[in-house]
Amino acid sequence: MPPSTQTHAWGEQHGGRFVTPYYYSQLDLQSHARRTGVSDKEEAEAVQRTTTIVSRVSRRLKLPGKTYAIASNLLHRFYAAWPRKSPYYTEEEMICACMDLACKLQETPIRLPQLSSHVLSEMRGEKLTEEEAKSEMEHRLSPHQQKLLESLQFNTDIVHPFHALAMIAKQLDDVRLGPTVPKSDPPRHWFYKQCSRIVLDTYRITICIQFPAHVIAMASVYVAKDLLDVEVWPILEQDFFGDCGCHGKHVEDAALQILEMYQTNPLTPDHRSIVKVGPALESLRAKIRARPGPGPSSAYPAPPGHYDRDTSDSASPYDQRQ
Repeated sequence: MPPSTQTHAWGEQHGGRFVTPYYYSQLDLQSHARRTGVSDKEEAEAVQRTTTIVSRVSRRLKLPGKTYAIASNLLHRFYAAWPRKSPYYTEEEMICACMDLACKLQETPIRLPQLSSHVLSEMRGEKLTEEEAKSEMEHRLSPHQQKLLESLQFNTDIVHPFHALAMIAKQLDDVRLGPTVPKSDPPRHWFYKQCSRIVLDTYRITICIQFPAHVIAMASVYVAKDLLDVEVWPILEQDFFGDCGCHGKHVEDAALQILEMYQTNPLTPDHRSIVKVGPALESLRAKIRARPGPGPSSAYPAPPGHYDRDTSDSASPYDQRQ
């Protein structure tokens, strides 16, 4: 019998139980992209392109940090579960769907016409009125947002690193600023603000769906210590990591991705010394290479009671979504 050529409606083409991991490994994400016909280079370019649009629109609309963080998290989690290239949705539609759903979850008073106008204008490089954007997006986003919720297993309790970062900052005994740092704020408060900016920068990459919030918060402190003219006590090593509920190798793996992000996609250097990225990155790579045993390949374990990888008869959660 010849294979079926029937095209199902978006949301009906897979059927069965939809299962996604709680955390993905880098290998998971790379394998998924390749399996769906996207090269590593194309995937990196797509991540940079889409997250840049989310960041620009968030700044122009003055969205709260958590709304921006949720929109970015939704975008990363969607494309970890579904292909980059599909006849059922476009990048424009998915960015609008993620940002609109994030505004709803955070009760941020931004209307869809205003939001979609900014997104489409950024994507196309030409100004679209709210009426034009509304006519294009008004009835297209509901199926996409259903799939976004499915990729979350309908658990919208997304934990961000900001609270963990505040707790870690309180655990520091002392923070001393170097001579190049303006003394407008108390040292601990200044250092916390710089670490918060690094946390926001991490949403430009997929780290938010690879590690829990407290590990990302600790990695941001680890990176800030290397990039800024600052000294902190106690020394950031295994004992301090353990006191804050982190494992050193996870912190280093997350910090490595943050430093690689700054090297390949430099952002404004007002609060991060880009000059220091190269040496810090090489030092951390050497430290990771010196570890005994193989490098990281499996994903971070899911928290108790949360959804995790499919343990049913299907081979892989990705196989259901190609």
